[in-house]
Amino acid sequence: MLAAQMRDHPLDRMVPGATVAEVLALRRAVQEVRVSDELRRYLVDLVGATRKTVGVRLGASPRASLALMKISQALALFEGLDCVTPDQVQEIAVPRWPTGWCSIRRRSIPG
Repeated sequence: MLAAQMRDHPLDRMVPGATVAEVLALRRAVQEVRVSDELRRYLVDLVGATRKTVGVRLGASPRASLALMKISQALALFEGLDCVTPDQVQEIAVPRWPTGWCSIRRRSIPG
């Protein structure tokens, strides 16, 4: 590693993977992915549960529900969907939370 980076750094050879216009277009497309009222309530309940869990000192903030919603929208877009389902929320949130919180995953949403 030292010898390979003696004269230059790998970052010096980086090229953009997308143009600014492409990134902005993707951002707009993500914003168009629908999130139902029921799913928004689910996001709020899910994040709120992290603040009520016994033994947790610091749960997720309300901003976490916004981030979770936006990331779920992006994942739905990448999966070819025009709306977010609980599957995207759970794929993002559940694996990143402590093991004891996985029971939250089993909550279902009507519709």
